[in-house]
Amino acid sequence: MLITETGLRVGKEALPLKWEHVDLTSDVVRVHDSKTLAGLREVPLSAFCKEELLRWKLLTGPDFSPYVFFNPEKSLTHLKAVRKVWASALKKASLAPFHLYDLRATFASRLSAAGVPDVFVSQMMGHAGGLLQTYSKAIVEYRRDAIRKLEELRQSHPNPSDEMSNL
Repeated sequence: MLITETGLRVGKEALPLKWEHVDLTSDVVRVHDSKTLAGLREVPLSAFCKEELLRWKLLTGPDFSPYVFFNPEKSLTHLKAVRKVWASALKKASLAPFHLYDLRATFASRLSAAGVPDVFVSQMMGHAGGLLQTYSKAIVEYRRDAIRKLEELRQSHPNPSDEMSNL
């Protein structure tokens, strides 16, 4: 859910995410370590994502670990890989196998389908870019607007079996 709703990279951004970088008051995730300098960013949280993160925090205990996705055997470290767990979860859910990283593309596709300009999609995903990106940095309000558009798209297609669930 976090990757689908924020576009975070799996291994470098999502798995090592600390609760201190999840601002549930301002509704943003602050990415402090990324593959690129452009990846150091704030990503607004959708209401759905915020709700799920709050639920996850209640389930795991508010002070159990500094990490959102902690290692259950060593709570002071984060999960390093989830390939086997992901494959098992898909199988249990009777879903066709696909890479967890594909959820990042889902985020980008949904933003594009909601009418968010490509330059903002690229910036929200932390892509380094050319001249256009260098001189047209998205301000936080435009990023929040992008998430609002994503939520509007979800509300206009509430049935998970419709074509939008494949984006």
